[in-house]
Amino acid sequence: MLRGGRWARPQESAKHALTFDDLIKLQRVAEPQISPDGKWVTYTVAMPDTEANRNASNIWLVPTAGGEAIQLTQSGKDSSPVWSPDGKTIAFISSRSGDSQVYLLSMEGGEAHPLTKLSTGADLAIWSPDGKTIAFTSGVYPECKDDECNKKKDEEKDKNKVKAHVAEALLYRHWTRWNEGKRSHLFVIASDGNGTAKDLTAGAEYDVPPDQRGEASDINFSPDSKEICFTAVTTKWKRQARTEICSRCR
Repeated sequence: MLRGGRWARPQESAKHALTFDDLIKLQRVAEPQISPDGKWVTYTVAMPDTEANRNASNIWLVPTAGGEAIQLTQSGKDSSPVWSPDGKTIAFISSRSGDSQVYLLSMEGGEAHPLTKLSTGADLAIWSPDGKTIAFTSGVYPECKDDECNKKKDEEKDKNKVKAHVAEALLYRHWTRWNEGKRSHLFVIASDGNGTAKDLTAGAEYDVPPDQRGEASDINFSPDSKEICFTAVTTKWKRQARTEICSRCR
């Protein structure tokens, strides 16, 4: 095809300025994690789902030496993969059953299964160095001593016809999310699924890690797996001092 006194290549006629629709179709690759033996990388691939108004995220695996990538999950609700110290299991966060929970996936095959089943959900899964414990966070009511109490308070709030927000403490709102009386507490659970999750910061009126500013790196096990060090803002109201705290996890 002759254009402007020169011959145009076929692909030139299909060129156009980048649009929102083009951008929204791009896949998002994130959260790469190298296996302990250095042979594999697990990561997430998120694809925007415009109808659901969210990203459909799944976990993938690829050899570090190069090669074909393998899709490990297909629920569209999986993220934050972390390797066990022995490289045999991947823990990740999934909301496939509703609330976000910690799931485990064996690298020897089989389906992923939930490790946590809290009504308040789970986030930020971290393995202990010995692989026997997984630490995670969950938003709970500080005054509650067990999951049944948290579940009951959430049900009462849902049934209440009065939906007004009452702020009695700062910081009452984080960007577009209200603080509705819950705090992010630090939990631990046996990685083999035996026993129940234990709240290490029970009754605490602060968040672990700090709300909106914290991340998984704010929580870490001691080398012997017997203690956990974490960052938290423990002072009330407007003062925002960061404090390093250690808690015995066993």
